[in-house]
Amino acid sequence: MTTMTQRLTPVLCLSFALAAGACSDDDNGKPPPKDSSPQDTVGGTEGSVPDQGPPADAMITARFCGSLEDEAGAPVEGGDVVVCNEHECHTGTAGVTGAFCVHVNKAGDYLFHAAEKEIGSKHFGDMMFPTELSEAELQSKAKVDLGTIVMPLLGAAQNLDPAAGGTLELGAGKLTVPAGATVLPPLTTEAKVALAVLDAAKLHAQLAAAVPGGKTAEAAFVIVPIGVTFSSPVSFELPAPQGLAAGTALEIHRVHDEQGKLVLNGEATVDGSGKLIDVSGKGLTGLGVMVFVKK
Repeated sequence: MTTMTQRLTPVLCLSFALAAGACSDDDNGKPPPKDSSPQDTVGGTEGSVPDQGPPADAMITARFCGSLEDEAGAPVEGGDVVVCNEHECHTGTAGVTGAFCVHVNKAGDYLFHAAEKEIGSKHFGDMMFPTELSEAELQSKAKVDLGTIVMPLLGAAQNLDPAAGGTLELGAGKLTVPAGATVLPPLTTEAKVALAVLDAAKLHAQLAAAVPGGKTAEAAFVIVPIGVTFSSPVSFELPAPQGLAAGTALEIHRVHDEQGKLVLNGEATVDGSGKLIDVSGKGLTGLGVMVFVKK
């Protein structure tokens, strides 16, 4: 995927620059130390990955732990994960069973982010959701179980020229971007855009719970690169899930890649052919992890 070094926020740092070593747990740019104590290994099985340790001056730590798997239930070995609050990020890598643990040293709200990555012949999209660590959990050095995170499998990628725009055929759907509409990050070269259609029933519980108003997700998609936004809504066509009648109006909510909250990202309707299409002028305003709910 195209590197977007213009965005230097901690969350996108992992997505676009982890391979270059640009992310760290502290402010001095050094990678986080690893805690090699036996009790801090994931799962305790051969080939498991040690927890990524906190900065050396941290006196109290807790851990966010879980596992990555694909939609078929197979572990995603080598997937990169990050948990960020408003001040810092902590990173880790999934082991052979897909399991990971990441140390954190402050209570509060966090964004969990499993980053886009090509592993073998599969290209996985990002998965993000808000989570939190209470003061009591921090003080007790709790192991916070995030459970299983299903990684979305992306289809074939298409090039987006930010200056020319154009219609991108993304396998199960398509996206039409007007010339010059891409504003953040300020892309100067082509970016590869790809789509994953998610089973809304398999969304992580914390993402489903974050939908505003307690509404139920009717459909879910990931369109990468995350963090790309537009000066005006862009039109799209995506497959509608079964059970939604023609004319059903939907809101689109996107996981904000810095704040971790779900933010309104446009509107859609179901057309007569059973596809989700944008209502004129109210399509997507940004790419990323999105859920669609009834208005």
